[in-house]
Amino acid sequence: MTILGITLITLVTGLASMGIHGMIQRWVDHRRLRNLNDVAAAVYTNFGVLFSLILGILIGQGEERRGDISSAAVHEAAILMDLVNVAQAYDDEVGRAVHTAAIGYASAVIDEEWPLLAEHQGGRIKRAPLEQLWRISKAIDPNGPRGQALYDTTVSMLENLAEARYERISVANDNLSDLLRFVLWVGAAFTIAFLWFFGAENQKVQLLLTGIVTSMLSLVLILVLSMNNPLAGELGVRPEPFVKLLRDLSSAS
Repeated sequence: MTILGITLITLVTGLASMGIHGMIQRWVDHRRLRNLNDVAAAVYTNFGVLFSLILGILIGQGEERRGDISSAAVHEAAILMDLVNVAQAYDDEVGRAVHTAAIGYASAVIDEEWPLLAEHQGGRIKRAPLEQLWRISKAIDPNGPRGQALYDTTVSMLENLAEARYERISVANDNLSDLLRFVLWVGAAFTIAFLWFFGAENQKVQLLLTGIVTSMLSLVLILVLSMNNPLAGELGVRPEPFVKLLRDLSSAS
């Protein structure tokens, strides 16, 4: 979502809340509402603290997910580069095959896997790039102690690569449950609705405060929902480790 789109959404929600509040002020005498201010303020404070705590936890979890995906991507790309370097110790045929497979792996992550994960369609991701590396390694016939040690290192690196790949995909596939989304929307609606039943001397200022609080709450909800998809939007994690890896491999080929 662009900055302009976010701005429009916050303005529209703020103005809509002010409009509803204005209609309530016409229907209900604000002097009668002032008698309920003490009770409403106590309830609103407790409810607001609880809802703010939930939002804070979700934002923290979203930031942690972004960090986990970034770390997994860096680790995965580093292992892939190391695998290419280790493959150079074999004969030229194996080295070229691993180098070509690594280029295909990085390209698949950038062009296919990252967009699918951004759309929460991780189930459609194929294992072909990883399987190609495994096929090459299985065809290697190690000779002597040095060859066996090199082969064992290659297999261990492929296992670590598969683990980092699984971590990246599984973390990106995680999503807010429908129940949690329902709690967010209902909690936001109740938080805003509480503002409409306070009675203030200056009703215009009260309307302005309603618009400000509603707009701010809209921004926070957009942030929470945006961080729920850590690969998409302005806050989305980019596949920079694989872009750099692909650039390095292409220049070395």
